[in-house]
Amino acid sequence: MAMKKIGKYQIVGKIGAGGMGAVYKAKHPTLKRLVILKQLTLRGKSSLIERFKREARIMLDLRNDNIVQVYDHFKEGNYYYIAMEYVDGIALDRLIHKRRYLSNEAAILIFTEVCKGLKYAHDRHIIHRDIKPANVLISKDGVVKLTDFGIATSKEDETFGLTRAGTTLGTPAYMPPEQIVNSKNVDRRADIYAMGVMLYNMLTGKLPYPTNMSPHTIARIEKGSFIAPREINPKISPKIQKIIKKCMKPKRHKRYKDLSVVLSKFRMNLAKYKNSVTINHTIMNYIKGKEIKVKKIKLKGINIFALLPVNRKGFLWVLLLLFLGSIVLYKFGIIQEYLLRNKYGAMRVVIESRNEVSLKRKDIDSSVYYRNEKGKYIKLRWKYIIFKKNQKRSNKQTSVFESQKIYLRSNQYYLDTSIRNEKYYSNFFVNSRAKQVKFVNTRDAKKVEINYNTLSSSLLRINFDFQEIDSNKSINGVNVQFWYNSGWVDWYSFYKRNYSLIRSGKTYYFLFSRSGYLRNKYEIDVDSNQTELNLKVEMTPNPGTLRININNNNLKLYLNNSKYYLNGGLNSEYLRIQPSIFDYILYKMLYYTTNKKGKKYNELKNSFSNNKRLILQPGKYTVKVKKFSLFSKIYDSKAINIIPNGMVTLNIKYDKKNKNLKIY
Repeated sequence: MAMKKIGKYQIVGKIGAGGMGAVYKAKHPTLKRLVILKQLTLRGKSSLIERFKREARIMLDLRNDNIVQVYDHFKEGNYYYIAMEYVDGIALDRLIHKRRYLSNEAAILIFTEVCKGLKYAHDRHIIHRDIKPANVLISKDGVVKLTDFGIATSKEDETFGLTRAGTTLGTPAYMPPEQIVNSKNVDRRADIYAMGVMLYNMLTGKLPYPTNMSPHTIARIEKGSFIAPREINPKISPKIQKIIKKCMKPKRHKRYKDLSVVLSKFRMNLAKYKNSVTINHTIMNYIKGKEIKVKKIKLKGINIFALLPVNRKGFLWVLLLLFLGSIVLYKFGIIQEYLLRNKYGAMRVVIESRNEVSLKRKDIDSSVYYRNEKGKYIKLRWKYIIFKKNQKRSNKQTSVFESQKIYLRSNQYYLDTSIRNEKYYSNFFVNSRAKQVKFVNTRDAKKVEINYNTLSSSLLRINFDFQEIDSNKSINGVNVQFWYNSGWVDWYSFYKRNYSLIRSGKTYYFLFSRSGYLRNKYEIDVDSNQTELNLKVEMTPNPGTLRININNNNLKLYLNNSKYYLNGGLNSEYLRIQPSIFDYILYKMLYYTTNKKGKKYNELKNSFSNNKRLILQPGKYTVKVKKFSLFSKIYDSKAINIIPNGMVTLNIKYDKKNKNLKIY
């Protein structure tokens, strides 16, 4: 018998038939592939005909690997037809019946593939309304496809009015309470509910509620009263059971609001599969009877970001924890000690007193001041100094109080300490931790020591202790000037004649100078109950200048085997000899974003110049220059001596042709 034709399609065979039409397997004339012809008779109700047309219209616009594709929609004779993709495989309900229930891994893979197709439809404002295993097809290649959008709703529903208020459409066992009451008033959360029921069915082989629509069944659905899936199948993981319960909440505002959130819950399970082809191959093997082996996730070769929480709330919590963690690490000095050791140093305050004084922690008040670019000292308000008695160093004669280790940027500071009726000022320099650890006396931290002794005199007694900055070398011959009656006078001459005028409760100004050192100016407030002022002054030698002329900026410069140097002057700090990549980025940002080029811009511009000018503390240095290449390393070095107010000029020349490097 000759094969029948319907329209342009050659009929291969009939799959099924009913009162409203039939389903045929046919061959597409041009695509040369098998298709499914879905038939509907014109003798049916007008509402059914409109639904049939709408199903074709909706599915023609859907192009997704996890949704059955519709190729054509036409009318011939007394029938309407839809030509759609032929899936050679098995329906999910048949697979569940065959295996009794699915394993965790198999259920997750099939479930997430359906989620991908359904999310694609949701993103186009299409609600399926009839999610169930019978509408999920799995090909022999393991490709999972969602089908039958016959009662789906979209924005066009509002125009055509195909779903009337108060009507119920769908499969009762898979419908949420709101769909039972009114199928028109549903959103994507109704499909999410049905997905939860389908996952329940896949893992237990049973349905959470009976298939009838009796009042007792409806009451159970409205209360969400069903047997937990793990009570039926203990092999179900607690995580999956939690997801099922969340999907099947009777109140829709308590369910997942979007399938992207549901997919994120299985992100770690899917991370072990390279791509969708691997997932399809695994599902194909499972259909053939092979069990899925659960492999532990190896971090190597896996996108770690895929395992992070994707919702905004979880991401913000991670950021908050990282921020709080960095504050704690900075507070305890871990970041300064190990990550910023070239820029930060540590200091401690050590106070020794006689035991007959009976000194207590509450008697001590200490603050740190730093010197800004204008030479003015400003209090560090966030550096609280807390003292604790050192039991190991204390004895019968002396009590020793030590502060915690305080991390400060490498610079000049002074310490303002009040101990009962006495005030102590200490000027000190904090070196970087990279330098401090090289010396025994600063390996733990820079120690600022104070000897406390009480005096009965009501006059103010001032003691000076002069040391060279950072070396603790005592200095003699310092000229001390004192501001009195709108002019500077010699302190020692004034004090001999007018010692009775120096009393507590006043503000004093001192100017310290010595040949070969920079001048230091102090402003000191003395409380009314203080009778002695011990002033420790660290003098800074006059700096020298090192000029370096270099013909190739790709050469690497080192000073005493370091990329950093301590610049001379009162505001000493560690600077890079050559700019880093971050300096280059900052330089470009300032170049393109600011109209007025400030001090920082000029400093960066000079650092990229071939003529470098370094301001250094007096002393002996070794300048080393290196040229790195793929197979060799060329370097040269030269020892120099920087004297106060002196200048040393070095020329560095690299001969690219002869590969020769020389400092002269």
